Amino acid sequence: MKQLIPIYRFILKKLIFVLILGLSLNAYPVFAAISTNINSQGVLSQGDGSALTDGMYEMKFSIWNCDSYTNTSCQLWEEEYANGDGNAISITEGYYNVYLGSIVPFPYTLTFDVPYYLGIK
Repeated sequence: MKQLIPIYRFILKKLIFVLILGLSLNAYPVFAAISTNINSQGVLSQGDGSALTDGMYEMKFSIWNCDSYTNTSCQLWEEEYANGDGNAISITEGYYNVYLGSIVPFPYTLTFDVPYYLGIK
């Protein structure tokens, strides 16, 4: 009987080792997908300060590396939301919400490691 106890300990140690090894091999890192869109929200008002009338509106967003809209060489990206394309933006009580990059993906050269200007028309 005294010889059986060391055998049980040996088997129990091996079983625990195999169990821990099996659990550790099953563990792996999980990575979330990186969003390729930028959320833009805003409030649009009329000249008198009242909210824009509810409806679907055409808007154009662009990203620039300078603050001059006359210098078209500064424009790095552009995305248009038009009625004809079925992509017009819904305005409710003057508020809009849009995901930039959902129609025209951002180019790989747009690294967002320097300041940019957002143009809205």
